[in-house]
Amino acid sequence: MTALLLMLSGCVEDDGYNAAPNVPPRPPTINPRPADCPAVGPKITTGIVEATMGYRAVVVTLANCSAQPLIINGYPVVAILDADRNTMPVPVTPGVVKVATDRGPARIRLAQGGTVQAAVTWFNSDDMISGRKVAGDFLSLAPGQGDPVVVLPIATDINLRTKVSVTAWSLRSPLSS
Repeated sequence: MTALLLMLSGCVEDDGYNAAPNVPPRPPTINPRPADCPAVGPKITTGIVEATMGYRAVVVTLANCSAQPLIINGYPVVAILDADRNTMPVPVTPGVVKVATDRGPARIRLAQGGTVQAAVTWFNSDDMISGRKVAGDFLSLAPGQGDPVVVLPIATDINLRTKVSVTAWSLRSPLSS
């Protein structure tokens, strides 16, 4: 009977299994940079080169890898590089695009994991200089003026006479209307 009274009164000897630890709960773990993100800055990638009737387009995607919001505004800074990664004298014009939709520059606030896209477009033209084909093999890309540059390999037929255009960053694909 004494054991029953002790159990009912809450004075049972603690065996260690039922005791609540006096430790505050841990906050949830947040991974601020997914494993495939660069050490610094956003992740920039390119898709495949789309082709139609001599025109070419490649979608560039920027992902915010930081836990902090990222403000994107305007057009990516794009340069065409040759096989030796030297900048080719090919002008890149913002907004004058034939095979993609340029929605114009807008201030976009990206949360962690958020993405924006832009398109780099050009018209295929053959150009021979000194008997050898000159072509762009890399794209140099930066989110905006003064931002860190990323160099990505890309199979292009961009040459010294090619007119290259770029769309503004957008939350929607520049290859959809």
